[in-house]
Amino acid sequence: MTTWNGSIENADGLPVKFGTARATPVTDGVTAGKDEKLLTLYLDSQNLTALANVAREDVAHLPADALITEAYIVAESAWTGTGTLTVGLAKSDSTALDADGIDATVDVDAVLAAAGDVVSCDGVLVDKTETISERAWPYAVANGTVSAGTATLYIKYIQTNAA
Repeated sequence: MTTWNGSIENADGLPVKFGTARATPVTDGVTAGKDEKLLTLYLDSQNLTALANVAREDVAHLPADALITEAYIVAESAWTGTGTLTVGLAKSDSTALDADGIDATVDVDAVLAAAGDVVSCDGVLVDKTETISERAWPYAVANGTVSAGTATLYIKYIQTNAA
């Protein structure tokens, strides 16, 4: 819980705003089940968030001690270009915690070429053996030429040290 500043955090770490402070509608967020939670992040090839801007309190993020059990990307529209996506996690100061910990090379024209295509991420943090040491924000970086496409990144995790 943070100090009072007109907003308060709910269970998923995102601020709840009151009075004239208004939340901005987004498609990202966290869905909680009994043990496993699901973080979603919308990816737009033309508007990928730069690492320097990713760690914000109003953006969905993984809690400290999260154990990632699965991560996958579902194409909402076809991705075009000859580039790749690298999917990683950022620290609260917007520096990389693990720049390719979710997936190092998603070849966009091969595996996200049509709406509905699914990529099962295979980064080192998706192996169900390592908890994340601190809060972490997922982000994706385009490498090479990526000219179009949208997708949703899904990260399933268990919070191993729930407060």
